[in-house]
Amino acid sequence: MTAGKGPLMRLSVGGTPLAALSAKSFNINKTPVDTTTDGDATGAIHWRTKLVTVNEFSMTVSGIVKSADVEVLRAAAFGDGQLATSVLTLHNHAGLANPATIAGTFLLTDYSENGEIDGVVEFSGTIENLDAPVYTAASA
Repeated sequence: MTAGKGPLMRLSVGGTPLAALSAKSFNINKTPVDTTTDGDATGAIHWRTKLVTVNEFSMTVSGIVKSADVEVLRAAAFGDGQLATSVLTLHNHAGLANPATIAGTFLLTDYSENGEIDGVVEFSGTIENLDAPVYTAASA
């Protein structure tokens, strides 16, 4: 990372950049839903059909948040956990104008923080989807 550029991943909540992420790990679990019809007049099924959905998305993150903004994460951790209208901006190694993002409504299921130093709090946590996450690929 070039000096002065800062972290290349971030978490925004409600359209406002909230935290700089230094690490992330995510998992996607797709579970197909059987949509097979009865088949022909004899009841024979010629082909089974399935609809693929993203049932689970979870991401473990760690990073820093300004002391003035840490209350958003704390409120989610102590409250219902919801981080409404969140956008995770992923690494932008190529310096593209529009980095890849994952958007949706997420639930903060695990949260921990370390002490404050110079107006910044280190944190880690796990977020999971409450609705279908939307992935947007990076573009120039």
